[in-house]
Amino acid sequence: MTIKYLSLAIFLLFSLMIKAQGNYGTPERIVQREVIDTGMNHFSAYFYMQNLVDNKEKELFPLLSEPQIKAYLKLKSAVVKSLINRFFG
Repeated sequence: MTIKYLSLAIFLLFSLMIKAQGNYGTPERIVQREVIDTGMNHFSAYFYMQNLVDNKEKELFPLLSEPQIKAYLKLKSAVVKSLINRFFG
């Protein structure tokens, strides 16, 4: 009987997690819906994506320590350089 209640509790927990994730949306779904599906031009898409990154960082940085923020910014810089080399190099 205890297993039955435990199974029900786990099922309800996963149901709530899936519903919460669906409401907030993953970055991939947001980009798909707001940029790709609308046929946004490259210039507008760049600024829209930059706004998404800025909003993400506003939520993320208060949760990180100073060394974590520095590591994040270092990795971000490396990715930006890689993208610039890939598309413009």
